[in-house]
Amino acid sequence: MNERIIQAISKLKKAQDELEIKLKSMEQNIDEKGSLNMQKALFTVADDLARYTIKDGNWYYNGKDTGIQAEAHDGKDGEQGPQGIPGKEGKPGKEGKPGKDGKPGKDGRPGRDGKDGKPGKDGRPGRDGKDGITPELKIGKIEVSPEYGGAMAKLRPGKDNIMYLDLTLPRGPQGFAGFDGKDAKINGVNTLTIEAGDNITLDQEGNILTINSTGGGSGGTSNYNALTNKPSINNVELNGNKSLNDLGIQPAGNYIEDNNYIHTDNNFDNMYRNKLDGLENYNDTKIKQDIADIQEEQTEQNTEIENLQTENEKLKATLPTTTGEGQDITLDKTAEMEFVKPPLPRGNTKQDTTTGKNLLNSINANTTTVNGVSSYRSNGVYYLSGTNTKTDTTWILPNTQNTNLPTFEIGQTYTMSVKGTMPNGIYAQLNGVQTSTGTQYSIGSVRDTVPSVTFTIDSDYSRTAQLFVGIQPIVTNADCNFAIQIEKGSTATSYEPYTGGQPSPSPDYPQEVEVVTGNVEVTISNENNTESKTLPVSLGNIELCKIGNYQDVFIKENNDWKIPNKTIKIDNYNGETITTPYISTTGGLDIGATVYYVGTNDLLITDVTLISQLEEISKTLSYQGQTNITSNTIALFDVEAYQDTKLILAGKANKISVVQTSASTIEINSNTFYKFGEVASLNITLASITDNTIYNEYMFEFVSGTTATTLTLPSSIKWLETPTIDANKIYQCSIVDNIGILVGVTNV
Repeated sequence: MNERIIQAISKLKKAQDELEIKLKSMEQNIDEKGSLNMQKALFTVADDLARYTIKDGNWYYNGKDTGIQAEAHDGKDGEQGPQGIPGKEGKPGKEGKPGKDGKPGKDGRPGRDGKDGKPGKDGRPGRDGKDGITPELKIGKIEVSPEYGGAMAKLRPGKDNIMYLDLTLPRGPQGFAGFDGKDAKINGVNTLTIEAGDNITLDQEGNILTINSTGGGSGGTSNYNALTNKPSINNVELNGNKSLNDLGIQPAGNYIEDNNYIHTDNNFDNMYRNKLDGLENYNDTKIKQDIADIQEEQTEQNTEIENLQTENEKLKATLPTTTGEGQDITLDKTAEMEFVKPPLPRGNTKQDTTTGKNLLNSINANTTTVNGVSSYRSNGVYYLSGTNTKTDTTWILPNTQNTNLPTFEIGQTYTMSVKGTMPNGIYAQLNGVQTSTGTQYSIGSVRDTVPSVTFTIDSDYSRTAQLFVGIQPIVTNADCNFAIQIEKGSTATSYEPYTGGQPSPSPDYPQEVEVVTGNVEVTISNENNTESKTLPVSLGNIELCKIGNYQDVFIKENNDWKIPNKTIKIDNYNGETITTPYISTTGGLDIGATVYYVGTNDLLITDVTLISQLEEISKTLSYQGQTNITSNTIALFDVEAYQDTKLILAGKANKISVVQTSASTIEINSNTFYKFGEVASLNITLASITDNTIYNEYMFEFVSGTTATTLTLPSSIKWLETPTIDANKIYQCSIVDNIGILVGVTNV
């Protein structure tokens, strides 16, 4: 069946469904009896529509052909193909017997047709015909039958292959008057419109179905006054223009409700009336002046407070302060100072590195004893002990005992040097072999008095050599240890162990990483070590590292001790992802290496013993004169200390005396407080300091009266600000290490 015909049937079914939906919505606007009739009529139409089917290309109603075509016409025949090959000619019929001569007889029967030839090849298929036009279904005429008449539907062919569905609907009884209706939406798309009238028509355009009716009740009213049951307020019907008073509503405003209030003309008491009348000649000048005076005094007090704060900061700046950073720290010119940064151990990391310059591979050798001298080699170091019992030189530890000498380059200059101690009579001898004669010769030797020797390999010399250690008979005690280095060039440089001629650490020559761990002892002592205190810090399994600019440090934050971003250790690296700075025994992230790297999490200290030790160090004080800070590990320190005036006063409370005097010219001593009272002039000189091991301060106080005091002091004193003396102020002065502070406050 043609696809467009299927679509037409689908439309027809959809129209049937829509009629049923519209029927239900119409029940709200039609009386019960009319609704039933209308429902019956529409169901009849829907049932009638269901009787139409398509068969043999035509519409059938109740199984009978209506003669109305429902399918598209076949396309035109294609062009005829070429003629097939003719079949073979049939065999001729048998010849008839000759007739008698005479009139010619009738023609004999034709012979039998020959067999058909083989069919020719099919011709080329003709072009497809154009699709026929699918009939379009539209709602046609809609008529109203007499009241309670029957309903029917009929298809009617129209122009342009359009089929019209004519409907006959029954008329219902006269309906009651209803309110003005509103447009109803069906499924949010279809619109149902009802209008008053005598007849009902049903028009469809697109998805909109409109029913027009002149029947039904009359419309409502738009005149408010014609309504019944109008609203009311306080039993007053809302009709016309009503005021708030008409409706019994209180006008807008703020009210205090008093149920007992009774208004009279005398409610305002005469006493209050008299008070108000008295305000007419009221003079507030004095009160205003008092307020102004208070504000002025407050401003002066604020200024004084700001000045005191400024002077306090200046005073702090003059307090003795000392800092130190490193492994062993010495703080000069200290007193009993409080540490702003206490001497807590900080992370440190040490690792040997080499350039690969040492070409002498002194492999370990077991202990041997020759002529009373015992010797062995370990990690490139020679260890000797005993006494030479031979009357001649005893040679030990030759290269035949696992000392691998380098293969020298012809024309290259080398330097051999010794690190360590070699008693007189012990030396290291390097011999070569002359190629032309095979004779051994001395390349050079090193000893305590000749720590290095330089040589060049000529073409006539063997590029291999032998190294011996000789002990002469004069050696009575051979106890010593030393190391030998052979390097290119003519200058002996600092010793480094053999690392295969390549820099280390490396995978072939890893170097141990040393960190701060175990039981750290922090020692704080005075200059001559006559006084000291050792404070323990038990780290347990905590390791303190320094990697690049990062360092493990103890800090106290919100009463908790912790190490921010604590470093992490991997004993046996196996491909873990590391994105922060690190240090390793091989110099890189190599399988099997020991690696330390900067972590991203803080380590909270929970060990009560360690916390107690950290608190104790934080409270310690420095010594007078000089303070030394060391430890038994490679721990680093970053220390800052300043002299707390409270500690100074507490330490000198029993030493400072107060002198009351009215002298205008006087020499004052250190660590004595002078009070002069009110003076017109004051000339002060400073007595010499007799004890430089203690803190020395010159102190005095005076009062400047209505006429400012004239103050004279040694010109050598350095001031943060040149002092000025004002009238009516009390001044105090402090001079330490020839630096003076003068502070004045209002004399009230």
